[in-house]
Amino acid sequence: MSVLEVLSVAIATSFFAMGIASLFGIPLAYILARKEFFGKRIVGSVVDLPIIKFFDAVPGIVVAMLFVSTPFLINPVRD
Repeated sequence: MSVLEVLSVAIATSFFAMGIASLFGIPLAYILARKEFFGKRIVGSVVDLPIIKFFDAVPGIVVAMLFVSTPFLINPVRD
């Protein structure tokens, strides 16, 4: 892969991951901050799980970016 291909994949997947994280992360953060429900602590723990590894695949890159970046979105919004 050339440098430009790597950069374009990184930028495209980061925008895709940001869109997914925003679409699901902000409502989840709101629910975690405002509502009480059974399993709330489990859901909060799942948010902070480590990365699942996928190699050499765009969906894997997006999933890895989501697992890394989603806690940084949900935790501040929840607070």
